[in-house]
Amino acid sequence: MAKMTKNMEKTTKDALPIFRSEQFRTPLEAERKIGLWVDRIGQKTDKKPSSSALRVLGQFAAVFIEKGSGYFLTKSAGRLTVEKGDVMIVLPDEPHIYYPTKRWTEKWIVWNGPQANMIYKLGLLNKNNIVIRDYKSVVSDAHKRLSVLMDKEDITAIFERKLIILQMIQSLVSYSGSSNISVDYAKRFDKIAEYITSNYNKNIHIDELAKKAHLSPTHFRRLFKAHTGRSPKQFITSVKISQAKRLLTQGYPIKQSADMVGYDDVFYFMKVFKKTVGVSAGTFAKGFHL
Repeated sequence: MAKMTKNMEKTTKDALPIFRSEQFRTPLEAERKIGLWVDRIGQKTDKKPSSSALRVLGQFAAVFIEKGSGYFLTKSAGRLTVEKGDVMIVLPDEPHIYYPTKRWTEKWIVWNGPQANMIYKLGLLNKNNIVIRDYKSVVSDAHKRLSVLMDKEDITAIFERKLIILQMIQSLVSYSGSSNISVDYAKRFDKIAEYITSNYNKNIHIDELAKKAHLSPTHFRRLFKAHTGRSPKQFITSVKISQAKRLLTQGYPIKQSADMVGYDDVFYFMKVFKKTVGVSAGTFAKGFHL
């Protein structure tokens, strides 16, 4: 088991075969008319990957990690780290596989239907946001509520199942935040921000940061701005100038302050400082040393 998991951790999304799942429940006529139905729910404890191939489910699913941690590997996003409290969103057309590092307990809900596809097309669920932190265990709660309804075929139960799914999706979308990036990406960018703050005195290149985040430079710029509200360049500049202001208030000369925050060209530093702060570095320094 340990050897299999270790091999999976080294596997890339392009190295695995793809298979299509054929496990579907035939929806009731009333479920078809109502436009969205629950295909199945379940739960289990996994100790190792159950497959060595990417699966295309053909339906939507929310997989809640109740205990443990592991990985969620998709064709679009690559390998994402997941842990207790995270929800993996499985999309019908996205090749994927998920597996624990040692052991985890999961609960899942699978749903389908024309209205489910419409929600997908509207962008409420999308490939850039497939790991969501479930702050209030809404998937676990939905799973519990559905467990007493799955065997019922009356229209009230069918409609209630649909409402539970819609409420669950609405909550997960709200938890994902306005930046519309996944928990995994947010964690990556928090680490990048920490790296920039700790290395403000270096010449930091965007390509270097993108590599640390395991993203292309273009993808990194877009998602970093979505998470922080600023481009990587703006964030780096902000940190450097903030540190330069601190040095100037402590009496360091402009040229030395520029050098200490990673600007080799003092004239370029002064240009950036004035644009960022609104006053020249000299004026700023004099304000504290009259």
